[in-house]
Amino acid sequence: MWMRIRCSLCGMTFDDADPLIPHKKRRHESWHDPSTAYRRNAIRGSMSWIPLGNDPEK
Repeated sequence: MWMRIRCSLCGMTFDDADPLIPHKKRRHESWHDPSTAYRRNAIRGSMSWIPLGNDPEK
């Protein structure tokens, strides 16, 4: 069974049935890491993954 998860900072959603989800989650978490300097607009802070269940409308 698959489930969707959402980033608590930016609201981006991911499908955890994707075989690359561990890599995608780590990459996304690094985007919000306050110690990382990007030359673009990024929301930085402590984030968590919010489980949404399997409803594609959320």
